[in-house]
Amino acid sequence: QTQGNRGYQPIDESKINWQELEEKWGVRRDDLEKSGDLTKMLNYGKSDLVRVSPNFGGEAFELDARLSFKKDSDGNISLVPHFIRKEQKLDEYKEHKFS
Repeated sequence: QTQGNRGYQPIDESKINWQELEEKWGVRRDDLEKSGDLTKMLNYGKSDLVRVSPNFGGEAFELDARLSFKKDSDGNISLVPHFIRKEQKLDEYKEHKFS
């Protein structure tokens, strides 16, 4: 591949660290492939809802999210979760209550 080629280039799957994604997010390549989400994600789209189990501070959480890949300037690929919020967070703001 040449840098001068400005045509559409899907995400290079060989640059994805699948072991890291499974450890950090509980996301497995096989599961994404079986559901058809991998093809969408390699073409810069989002997956359908996927159950992820991220690990924060040694605690595991189970959340639903749509997933996409993001490429940084060095060509590294990272996973971007788009979390689904079950309830709206309507905190009081400057003495105004939202409902």
